Amino acid sequence: MGLQGTDLVLTRLIKDPLVHFLVVGAAIFAVSYWLNPPEADSAGQITITADDVEKMRNTIELVQGRAPTREEVDKLIEVRIREEVMYREALAAGLDRDDTLVRNRLIEKMRFLTENVAEPPAPTEAELETYFAAQAGRFRIPARVTFEHVFFGAERRGERARADAAAAIAGLQRRGALSPTELAKVGDPLPLWNRYDAMPDRDVALAFGDEFAAGLAPIEPGAWQGPIQSRYGWHVVRVVERSAERQPALDEVREAVQTAYLNERRDAENEARYRAMRERYDVVIDTTPVAPAPAAAAPAATETSR
Repeated sequence: MGLQGTDLVLTRLIKDPLVHFLVVGAAIFAVSYWLNPPEADSAGQITITADDVEKMRNTIELVQGRAPTREEVDKLIEVRIREEVMYREALAAGLDRDDTLVRNRLIEKMRFLTENVAEPPAPTEAELETYFAAQAGRFRIPARVTFEHVFFGAERRGERARADAAAAIAGLQRRGALSPTELAKVGDPLPLWNRYDAMPDRDVALAFGDEFAAGLAPIEPGAWQGPIQSRYGWHVVRVVERSAERQPALDEVREAVQTAYLNERRDAENEARYRAMRERYDVVIDTTPVAPAPAAAAPAATETSR
């Protein structure tokens, strides 16, 4: 068969609805099989139950949008038998032992089956208030600052960067309020915004560096000031607004408090289930110090010819 004939066959296969069914159906069935493996049969026996066949029929109908034919059911049954045969032969050959991929997949599945089994009930108002009072520090609203800045880079301007920044202050004062786009045209390009609204003080240091955060801290809202230095270069800044750190009322952060409460309950229940499983094992830990490996002998010196 020539190349053109091969392409024609592939095109027909791609358009064949049965091929689509087998691919999609096998994928859906494989996921179902992974999540709900069959119970072990007696040695050497593979049983396809009536319930299994019904699930296959439902899978076909889901994919095809119609009742399945006998041929389609038989093909999916054969997929199931093939998977079971390969699975058992792999176990018999010990392929599951000392295989990190298999080990991780089994751990992943066990976590799926044992963690987050049931959603914890929503807390009562009293429970939420008690939890909020005990964890109030976690929900403090940090000090925030809204500011604008114009950047002057030493990479482009060299030693003139600081002086150019200082010289730009008067012009910025005269021009009044500027949009971020207009601010970007005054100075040099920088892959950061020219305005930050309600930015936590700790994030200022993360974005611009400690030196910039320290220089910004004493500036009061109002006029353009500077220049102050960052890890990138020099900046002229205008603080628009500041808000101090404060402890919010429960209603301000209710959603965050309830989410944290439910997450802790869920984690506690997951840990309890794990501990119950762990109790079934006698864990032995050998604390004997491991002797250091002997140092490798230095290679013998060889005389080089000259």
